[in-house]
Amino acid sequence: MKKIPRNLDDKEMLKGYKEEESVTDIFLRKEVREKEERTAAIAEQEEGLSMAGLTPPLIEKLSKELLQLRLELFAAGTKNCNKWKIRRNGHAVEIIAE
Repeated sequence: MKKIPRNLDDKEMLKGYKEEESVTDIFLRKEVREKEERTAAIAEQEEGLSMAGLTPPLIEKLSKELLQLRLELFAAGTKNCNKWKIRRNGHAVEIIAE
């Protein structure tokens, strides 16, 4: 049996030690990667909408209104509302759920 060295500081005691990767570490790393991907996708989407002249407050308001519309349609019995019809009427743009 090896003799235990005395009077070592923390750095010297942990020299050569490598921690094994746990399941928790794997899941945490996956969560971080997915969050970064979602953030990048949202930024890319907002970038596209800002090119259309929509500012972040307008994008947020539009998103809230569309969500409210989807909730009302769901309450009225429309279970799957993924198709939208968009048309221009003069100076107005209409978004109609199909």
